Amino acid sequence: MKHVLAVAVVAALAALAGCENTQLIECQDQSTALQVQLNNTQAQVETANATNAEKEAQIEKLKAENVKMQNTVKESISTMMTKQAEKDKQLNQKLAEKDQQIQSLKKRYNALDVEHQNLKGLYENAKASLDSFAQERESLLKQLEKAQKAAAAATETATETP
Repeated sequence: MKHVLAVAVVAALAALAGCENTQLIECQDQSTALQVQLNNTQAQVETANATNAEKEAQIEKLKAENVKMQNTVKESISTMMTKQAEKDKQLNQKLAEKDQQIQSLKKRYNALDVEHQNLKGLYENAKASLDSFAQERESLLKQLEKAQKAAAAATETATETP
């Protein structure tokens, strides 16, 4: 930039002095070329700055979208965890109820088992008594049969003796 100004000052002085030197003309041409190059470079810098601003705006937009998406994901995970916790709570309640039912059924089973053992004892006693009664009946039937035979024999003897 300083170089361009120096060339422009020299060109202005040469024009004022009215001197047309070939070297001066070359310098003026170079100065013009440099000015064009400078303008082109400034345009490129402005374009790059604009592009950079657009990219930064896109980055900010993506950051905002990313934050929004993270928040959505966090909310979704939180909702899922809340629902799962509720399901776990309900499941634990059901398990506790089932455990109570199991304990109740075990008590009932034990009571029925005691009753079964008592009935089994009564059955065994009744069976033993029945067997005893059957033997006693057989014995009584044999005694009856002997008594009937003895009575028949006594009746026969009494009918034969006139």
